[in-house]
Amino acid sequence: MILSTHSVVGAVSAYSLTNNPFIALLVGIVSHFVLDAIPHWDYTLNTNEPNPTIKGFVIDAARVSLDLTLGFLLVLLFVQGINDFNPIIWAGVLGGIIPDIFQFLGRRLPKTPLFLFVKFHDIFHTKKELKAHYLYGVLFQFFVVVLFLFLS
Repeated sequence: MILSTHSVVGAVSAYSLTNNPFIALLVGIVSHFVLDAIPHWDYTLNTNEPNPTIKGFVIDAARVSLDLTLGFLLVLLFVQGINDFNPIIWAGVLGGIIPDIFQFLGRRLPKTPLFLFVKFHDIFHTKKELKAHYLYGVLFQFFVVVLFLFLS
């Protein structure tokens, strides 16, 4: 799933299930692995290619920044509210996205403990990806986000 989906689901799940920030972080992490077990669409990162270019890095940075911004805005507008700060919600967001951050770092640092996390993440990640079905994949994630926003 994309980061904005992980952000919303992590926030709503944490807010719904706990009032402890540490547990909220764990709920977000668990929600990440549950979502990744479902066949889904992800955008491709150019920096995952064997010889990434500066242009590919800039495109990836823009894509990830837009994705994170969208997720944060959805959480801010529909879960958090503009006036209050709720650490439970943002711990859920962090938990929802941190596995992908560790995955990204682990792939670039193969001789570190983070690479073990890559192997762990891959165990739970669906093997059936919907890369060829862009529209279905985007609509499915849109439905998941709307469903969780409705539940919040």
